[in-house]
This record gives sequence, C-alpha cells and structure tokens, in this order.
Amino acid sequence: MKRDDWEREAANWIAWVRTLGDDAYRDYSPGFFDEVVAAPGDRTLEIGCGEGRVIRDLVTRGHRAFGIDASETMVRAAREMDAQASFAVADAAALPYRDESFDLVVASTR
Repeated sequence: MKRDDWEREAANWIAWVRTLGDDAYRDYSPGFFDEVVAAPGDRTLEIGCGEGRVIRDLVTRGHRAFGIDASETMVRAAREMDAQASFAVADAAALPYRDESFDLVVASTR
C-alpha cells in the first residue's frame, strides 16, 4: 500500500484493530513479545506503528518506546492512546533519527 492508501483507510483500520477479537494479534502477540522481542534497553523504535497497539504492549513491558508511521491519522490515534511513548510521522526509508539512536527496532505486519 502507498502512503495515501493508508491515510485513506486509517479510520477503518483503527476501528477494526480496536474491536476485540477481530484479528490474530491477541493470539500471537504474547509469543512475539516473549520469544522474539529483546528485553528493554534504553530506546525502542517501532517502524509502522499504526494506531499504537504494539507500542502500548512495549511500554507495558518496560520499553521506552518511539513509533513512526507514514499516516498522520495513525500517529494521532497512537498519541491519543499512549502519552508515555513518542510518535512521529515519518518514512521508514528516511528515519528522522541519528544512526544508532535505538537499542532495538521492531516492525510487525499486524
């Protein structure tokens, strides 16, 4: 999908993601965090943070989390749900951070 596509569908995605039981995230996320994601370091970046559910789980697990997404609507929704994390509208191919700014970077497709 292109940036404009995500922006156009952002409200639908947010509603779908925030409806309990509508996708597999609740089933696979415990294993993702327990078996794949490293322990919290100083700073964790999520690329493609969407409406912020992975960030919220990272914060719950002790990460100092930062999220980027190409959609302004998604970033706004993420900020509304989590004041502890930092969010930015950004392109993953042109991160607005200096090299080696993060101990851990995560990205998920859901």
